[in-house]
Amino acid sequence: MADIGKELIFELLKQIEQTLGRVEYKIDDIRCELSACREEQLLMLHDLQVVRSAWAGR
Repeated sequence: MADIGKELIFELLKQIEQTLGRVEYKIDDIRCELSACREEQLLMLHDLQVVRSAWAGR
């Protein structure tokens, strides 16, 4: 009976480890998406500043 309990615990720990690995991968994926969005926002901000400067110089 104790061996069955140990096997179940081992299997659960293995499944938890796999799940955590998938979660960690998804977190990295989200970080990349956020980084890309931030870079895009910075480029748009720069474009806006260029347009403002050009408009103010008229």
